[in-house]
Amino acid sequence: MSNAAVTVTGARELRKSMKKAELSLKDMTAIHKHIATVVATEAKRRAPVRTGALRKSVRPAATQTAAIVRVGNNKRVPYAMPIHWGWPSRNVKKNPFVSHAAQATEPIWTKYYLQEVDKILSKIEGTTL
Repeated sequence: MSNAAVTVTGARELRKSMKKAELSLKDMTAIHKHIATVVATEAKRRAPVRTGALRKSVRPAATQTAAIVRVGNNKRVPYAMPIHWGWPSRNVKKNPFVSHAAQATEPIWTKYYLQEVDKILSKIEGTTL
């Protein structure tokens, strides 16, 4: 599935500061996993259903730098991208249910993200909020 992204200004600097302060970057992975889970839960609710395979294929993932919601796979649900982004030449209208889920839950995950980053910053010596 193509990527839709939210860019966080200062995220790279935060990771550098965490390394200097010997804080685990796994904390960022856990934060991102929580955010991806919030969005994936809503995306499952919004996914179109015929057989249920598309809905079942929605899953959260995370790295130290990103929250990711994956949908579909090549073998069982190869139609995930055309459903989400559309396929005009095949008369498939887009249904960006994951993008809409991210937008709908944005107040929840942005608040959580900011709270968690504030906790991390409070652990970094010399940081003022």
